[in-house]
Amino acid sequence: MDMDINQITLATSILANLITEVGKKGPKFISVKKDEFLNYDAAFSLSKYRRSHSVTPFIPYELECLLLNANKEIDISVIGNDFTLEPPNEHWKIVSENAFDAFREKGRASEDGSAIRLQNISESKNTITLHIQKAGYFDQARSNLVLDYSQSGARFKSLRTMLSEFYPDELPPLSAPFLANTVGVATVIFYEIDGTWMPYMVKRAKNVGVFPGGLHCTSSGVAKWPKYQDNFNSFFLDHMYREIFEEVGLLENDVFDMKPIALCREFSRAGKPQIFFAAKTELKPEELRNKRQKAIKWAKDHGLRKEIKDGLFVSEIVKSSDELLDNVKKYSLTLEGIASLYFGKLYLDSFEQ
Repeated sequence: MDMDINQITLATSILANLITEVGKKGPKFISVKKDEFLNYDAAFSLSKYRRSHSVTPFIPYELECLLLNANKEIDISVIGNDFTLEPPNEHWKIVSENAFDAFREKGRASEDGSAIRLQNISESKNTITLHIQKAGYFDQARSNLVLDYSQSGARFKSLRTMLSEFYPDELPPLSAPFLANTVGVATVIFYEIDGTWMPYMVKRAKNVGVFPGGLHCTSSGVAKWPKYQDNFNSFFLDHMYREIFEEVGLLENDVFDMKPIALCREFSRAGKPQIFFAAKTELKPEELRNKRQKAIKWAKDHGLRKEIKDGLFVSEIVKSSDELLDNVKKYSLTLEGIASLYFGKLYLDSFEQ
């Protein structure tokens, strides 16, 4: 599908205005819902890691690699042995296990599974190489996902406090053996309505591992170790398509121009890596709603965890920029949600060049 330049210009203007509004009223528009395991307050994260470089003064992600139009091949280098968490001391180990037990008791992690740890990134003139290692979901549930957990009256510090003593005011290295640093993938899909492209945002369920209850990007999740390990697509893009199908019911052929935009590290999870994607769909709002309803039933029939709000959140598929802003004001964006919109704007900008 050829992109009308006027549609793109209008869409990027809408996102630019929205991002500006969020920047002006960050605490009001960015979700800081109380969570005993992670502090989602952007101001807290930005202050905690002040020596690291956030993509904007109010979006707590550090850009590691811009993948969009980088004109570089993305290579994968697999580390042979599986990753094992190595607590730096006994205090860390105790807090980590107590936090993990509480995390599971609250229903935030039901079962283990394979995941992809990012150990290092190297870059040459023509290539970006991701050095990865097989890890488990429970590795991140014992580290990156429970950084701010502390028991009432406990004599031990939180994991984040201990991290701050090891690495004052900055993110720890990806190679830190006491953090899983599993790779997350997230995408925002744009649909056309009344001559412009609007982002498909969803309302998160409350009882999920991260970002409970906020207005979120179209789909996201932790990348799972694939059966066939060939290249960037088999490790990350294929899983992105799987998440999109499970959460909103869209098949690979329902979207087009799917591109990786950026590889970042998230402050709230102490530098957990995240790959942001963006894409477009020709489907109309009613078709998106129908596919979403089928996805809800499919997930329920297959016993999958509810990542986004059950039933159809009636205002998800908005019909105007005013409606989009109203949703943001009413429900607040997750940190990953506002980052996805930021990188989604870069994606749309690329079609104007």
